[in-house]
Parts: sequence; C-alpha cells; structure tokens
Amino acid sequence: MKNEMLKENRKLEADELFEKLDIIINGFAGNMVKGLSEFLAIPSTESEEEPNAPFGAEVAKALAYYKELAEKLGFSCYNNAGYYVTADWQAPACSDKAAEIVGVLSHCDVVPAGKGWHYPPFGGLVEEGYIYGRGAQDDKGPTIAAIYAMAALKEAGFNPKRSLRHIVGGNEESGCACIEKYLAEDKPLWGGFSPDGDFPLIFAEKGIARFKAELEYDEAEFKECKVHAIHGGTVGNAVPGEAEAGLTLSPVVWEKLKKQAENYTKGELELLEDETKITVKACGKACHASTPDKGKNAIGILLSAILPIMEGRLGEWLKSIYKLYGKESYGKGSNTCCKDEVSGCLTLNLGTIHVENGKAKIELDMRYPVEADFGEIWQKMAATAAEKRVCLQMLENKAPLYVPKDRETVTALMRVYRQMVDVDAEPIAIGGGTYCRYLKNFVAFGPIFPEGEDRMHQADERVKVEQLLFLSKIYAVALYELAF
Repeated sequence: MKNEMLKENRKLEADELFEKLDIIINGFAGNMVKGLSEFLAIPSTESEEEPNAPFGAEVAKALAYYKELAEKLGFSCYNNAGYYVTADWQAPACSDKAAEIVGVLSHCDVVPAGKGWHYPPFGGLVEEGYIYGRGAQDDKGPTIAAIYAMAALKEAGFNPKRSLRHIVGGNEESGCACIEKYLAEDKPLWGGFSPDGDFPLIFAEKGIARFKAELEYDEAEFKECKVHAIHGGTVGNAVPGEAEAGLTLSPVVWEKLKKQAENYTKGELELLEDETKITVKACGKACHASTPDKGKNAIGILLSAILPIMEGRLGEWLKSIYKLYGKESYGKGSNTCCKDEVSGCLTLNLGTIHVENGKAKIELDMRYPVEADFGEIWQKMAATAAEKRVCLQMLENKAPLYVPKDRETVTALMRVYRQMVDVDAEPIAIGGGTYCRYLKNFVAFGPIFPEGEDRMHQADERVKVEQLLFLSKIYAVALYELAF
C-alpha cells in the first residue's frame, strides 16, 4: 500500500509539473518557430577553415546565432573559437565542479543538402504546420527544443540541485573534433543526454569506423570504353541516392550497355547521349548509413550496370570494389559479417566514389556491434581486400557506447518517456553515433519517435511545429528529473 501511495504521489507531482511547463512552452511557440526557421537558414555544412572558424564560416555563424539566442533567454554562454558554445545555468547551492553538472549535447552542423528537395533546404520555410530545412531533425530542431526546455524551467521558478550545461558543437557530422576540444579543456560532466537519436532512449551505439581505398590508373588502357568521370555520394555516413558516370563508348559497347540497362526498373537507371559522351545516371534512395536497409545505394546500382563494359586496371578494381562493398550492406563480401544480442548486425556502407583524371577513390562507413572485436574485424577486412588487390586504409575508429539499463540516467529518462508518452517501452541499441560515446553516463534521447517520420540526412527534412513543442516539454521534464 505504501509503495502504491508513493507511485500515486509521484504521478500527481509529474502531472502538476507538466501542466506548468506545458503552459510556459506553449507561450514560447512563436519564438521557437522563428528561432528554428532562422537557425535552419544558415547553411552550416563544414567548409574551409578560417580564423575563429575551424569548421568554416557558416558553422561559426550558426554557433554565434545559438549563443545570442541562449543569452537572450538568460543563460551565461561561452564560445570556444568556433568549436562549440556552452549555455550554463549555475545551481545556487552547487559548486562548479563538472561532476555536479547535468549536460545536454547538441550540434549545429549539418550534412550537405543533397538533391531531391521540394522546399529550400536552407530556407527555414514554415508551411502547413511543418518547418522545413536541413537540420530540422538533425540537430537544429532538437537544439532549439532543448534550450527552450531550460528556459521554461527557469521561468517556472525552479532551483536546480545540479547545474545545467547545454553544449552545442560544430563538427558532429564530420569528426567530432568539437567535443574532443571540449573534453581537452574541461572535465567530463555528471551525465545527461543528447537530443540526437531515437526515443524511447538509446543505451548502446555501435562502433563506427571509416575507411578509404584509392587507385591510380592509366587512361591509355581504355579502348572501347573511355571513362571521363564517375561520381556518387557526398559523405561516407549516408547511403548515396544518386551516382553517375560519363563515358565514351564504341558502337558495339554502347549497344551492350543499352541491353544491360533493360535489367533495371524504371527510374533506377537512365542513359543520356550527347555529341561528346554517354551519361549513365543511377537513382537509389538516400538514408543514414547506420540504417542501410531503409535506402538503396545508387553507387551499387551504377557499378552493377557499367562493370560489364569496363576495361583495364580501373575496370578490375571497380569489379573488386563492387564484390567487396557494393552488392550488399552487411559485410558478407568483405568477410566482416557479425552480430550480437545487444546491438544487432554489422553494417558497411559504400558512401562515396570519385573517378577522374587517372585517380579513383571510395569511402566506406562501418557500424559494428558493441560486443564485437574490432581488431579481428579489421584484420579480416584488410586481408580480404588485399586478396582482391584493393589496398584499404582505416581513417577512423570510434569505440562503441554501452550504458547499462539500470544506470540512473537511463532509469530516470525512461521514466520520463513512459509518463509523457504513456507507453511501456524499453531502451534500444542503434548503429548511429552521437556525442554520447565521448562521455560517461550520457545517452541519446529522441527526437525521432518509434514509427515516427525520420528524414535525417534525406530530402525535405522537416519537423512538425507541435512535435517541436512536445520535444521541448519532454526535455524540460527530463532535465527536472536529472537536475532538480
């Protein structure tokens, strides 16, 4: 009976808290929509380094925009030379020790827009209840939701027992040098979450490794099939939606290619002929590299179509690349296929290809299970590539994340999710990577709901206005649980 009374009292307390925060955040709605729209209008993809802008001028601009917004909301902010910005709320009775600070980890950089958009990717357009733009879900929308969650708690008059710090980085999509910079200059935090994944909560993230392979070839070897260029993909951590090749073909080879193209569905492969060359265009479906089953790799489609007519050393190399990495996405060709009960199967994505002027290059993105031995995986992968005369180089390896389900951070956030969404759910494991793997006691918490729309790294990325508000309410209650 006592336990039941405690549960009922806790439910009444949670309902009262939510009602108060609900009113405040609804009142923020206009400013949140305006703020996100302006935030999305900044094309903050990584570009050439400039003074105080290590990831390019637009990323630095986005960080500056966030800092100005957070300061207007009453928080003390610090901008570390274009690497990251922090927004702090010091607890009255708390020291400034990092061990007593609850953190929220966001990022303002975005992947390239890519093609296929029906709305301006950097316009921040609001239409029919949705806000469109690259970063609406990953991760500018959740960043806005999180800082307004902190603002709602402040306006409600609550006094935190632990201090709060919102860290917004500028390099999550292409290296995480920003969070490494933070950790080099400050101590790890007590714990917290990153609004950069899935609900109900991500307790395990697969390891992430990136690779490349290169080749120099002699264009003089081309006899009946001259390769002008082959290009596909923009970044390694996305399944490419488009790829194309520019070729000059003999009449016999041209007929062979046309015959080969008949094997593909409408819209999957297109042949265009002009006075100078034949252009072969492949159309797949772009998606995040961690979930290749949700997409269709256009580079794989293109290679399967043109390989029968390829010549010379380049032709042999491309055939090996296709057999190793282009036919499927689970490591069978590269001898790396494996899985565990915690996080599932290894995935391997052929993310980019560039062939031109005697040089060829591919990039690969791997997500491997949390309990797998990466040393063994890499040994097998390199040996199998060498057998096919492909020299593979490892660019990066990020260790997996695994936070036990009974950890305080996990139990508190799962309690919030179950109360707010009113469903009985369990933590999940993913192939994606977040800042959380760099700190202890951090987990990814939203913004994508189960069965919800996920347009991260895809065309027409968007967030519904009412969902943006609901995210902010969830994050406000979550911070209350962790810090108050």
